[in-house]
Amino acid sequence: MTQEEKYLKNCKELREREEDLEARYYAFQSEHGETKANYLWDLLLDQDFDELEDILENHGF
Repeated sequence: MTQEEKYLKNCKELREREEDLEARYYAFQSEHGETKANYLWDLLLDQDFDELEDILENHGF
């Protein structure tokens, strides 16, 4: 696998993870309201996926 192929694969995986977390964020927001979800949106924008994923999992999302 070339460096470019590895890079493209990594980009695809990152994009898929971001899309999954965004969907889970919206589920959290619909259940808990926008005010509680604002911090999570900031994590999504900052691409702090590990912390966001931990928080969502702790809340069952």
